[in-house]
Amino acid sequence: QAYLGILIKHQEAIISGNIDELEKTIKSEGALSIVVENYKNKIVNVIKDLSGKYLLKLKNYRLSDFITAVKSNERYDTDKLSKMQNSLTKMGSEIIKVNNQNKLLIDQARYLIKGTISIIVNENNVPILDRTI
Repeated sequence: QAYLGILIKHQEAIISGNIDELEKTIKSEGALSIVVENYKNKIVNVIKDLSGKYLLKLKNYRLSDFITAVKSNERYDTDKLSKMQNSLTKMGSEIIKVNNQNKLLIDQARYLIKGTISIIVNENNVPILDRTI
């Protein structure tokens, strides 16, 4: 959730052109991506440990595979795990959506800057106000 919040602040900084906030969110995003990666590794390690403990034969150490294996045992309630997985999946989708929006905003800004520069250095010396982008 913190990572998604930083991405949204990043997007707001892009839109408003706030360079200081943009730099701050980039630093925060980098730090949080390391934290997210560490949690991801911890989840894999917990799943490995539990699959060994409960003799689950998993091909992959993904949460969805773990839930399926535990559920098929019918001795354990997987509702909380399933809710957590759904929450993580939804959060991942939101992060991808905001990242794509931010990429689009940055691409549009680059296009605008390139267009502005080409108008300014145009060898025909046509006034800027007479040109359309």
